[in-house]
Amino acid sequence: MPHEKTLVVDDEPAIVELCTRFLTKEGHTVKTAANGLDALRIFRQEPFDLLLTDIRMQGMSGLELIDAAKKLDPGIAIVVITGHGTVNMAIESLKLGTLGFVIKPFTMDELLAAVRHAMERNRLIKENIRLRSLMPLFEINRRLITTDTDHLFSLIVESARLETQADRSSLMLLDEIRQELRVKAHSGFPIVIPSKMTKKVGEGIAGVVARTRKPLIIQGGVEQNPTLADVLEDGKVLSSVSVPLIGKGRIKISSLTRPPWPVRPRPPSRTRPSTRSFIRATSRRSDRSSQPWN
Repeated sequence: MPHEKTLVVDDEPAIVELCTRFLTKEGHTVKTAANGLDALRIFRQEPFDLLLTDIRMQGMSGLELIDAAKKLDPGIAIVVITGHGTVNMAIESLKLGTLGFVIKPFTMDELLAAVRHAMERNRLIKENIRLRSLMPLFEINRRLITTDTDHLFSLIVESARLETQADRSSLMLLDEIRQELRVKAHSGFPIVIPSKMTKKVGEGIAGVVARTRKPLIIQGGVEQNPTLADVLEDGKVLSSVSVPLIGKGRIKISSLTRPPWPVRPRPPSRTRPSTRSFIRATSRRSDRSSQPWN
């Protein structure tokens, strides 16, 4: 049984009562409004899965309500209620993202069929968007299967920087004997200083993460994080995400940073997976490599 939240909008009380009764029997949680302005006020206060609205109403029309609702929540499913004289307007509403309509007078089966169809179409649209956003991860995994270890590390840090829109990224490997971190791959650094390619455990952001074996997220630089002033390298980092990747007894530190000074423009943004999902995927793949880490 569905548990969708539905907003029913119609200036005819009998239609509102009928829709509420039918949808409640189907398992929906229903709220109602007698006009478009009231509906928009309610819609701004709480999220809904479905908007069921009449087309022709006093004040704000159904088309205006649909347009405003889609701007507030592009993922909302919409079904319109229409009479024989407003069929053309209902068809026009399809251009605004409506997924179905029901013509007055209607039966419970007709209303529920239109609602179920709209909800299923909306689910498929959202799933398609989700899968498209994951395509960069699929491509990364495909490339990781057929690459050597050195290129693997370079691919990880470059992809991590691009997919999270960070300015700089690096991957450091821990030498347990020397208690020292060594940069294995990096991306986005305008100048590479050899003396900065290694750090003792406890030094710098990555060194702290290696010592605690816990992720460290920094936002705002030294002023907002005075207790971390020593590891922020004299204000050279404005924000940072540093994560320990632990597997098979080995520790890798993945870091994404943003300096306080302007950097070169990044490529145009697109829908991207979260930092956490990217690191999780690349960590699993890198742990499968049979090549030695040191």
